[in-house]
Amino acid sequence: MTKQEKSDQIERWRTEFAALDNMVLLDFRGLNVDAVSKIRRSVREVNGHYEVVQNRLAARAVEGTALESLRDQLSGPTAIAYSRDNPIALLKALQAAAKQHPQFEFKAGMVEGRVVSLADLAAFASLPSKPELIGLLATVLQTPLVRLVTALRAPLRSLAGSLDQLAKKNG
Repeated sequence: MTKQEKSDQIERWRTEFAALDNMVLLDFRGLNVDAVSKIRRSVREVNGHYEVVQNRLAARAVEGTALESLRDQLSGPTAIAYSRDNPIALLKALQAAAKQHPQFEFKAGMVEGRVVSLADLAAFASLPSKPELIGLLATVLQTPLVRLVTALRAPLRSLAGSLDQLAKKNG
């Protein structure tokens, strides 16, 4: 890689990293090309990005960004994964890959602009996804309305039943 290519790569990453506040650093040591390709595919399916980085260049790219605190973790084989849309879905995809490939490990992570422990990353990965949360919220909001409508209909049903019985009696 020429100096110009390295400089261009650093600038591209710096631009991307400046806009991020969610990222995971991963150690992919021991994975074959097929396994890494499957991981990339699963990350893309959740609108995420997965890229193997050169540590020296990535360390220069994170300077002055919210991700600078992850700089110490840039050692050994390192890949970065991030998603602007849904970091929880990304964590779920990465955790599923880690279960399939025990040598695939989380190094560090940042969520909402702060560095979180590996245990926190696992906890975030166990959260429901955004569509699941929206579904739960809709259910919670709908339940009282359904009960209200049922309660409002009850007197009308009773009145209709009483009128029907009266009509049959007099009929």
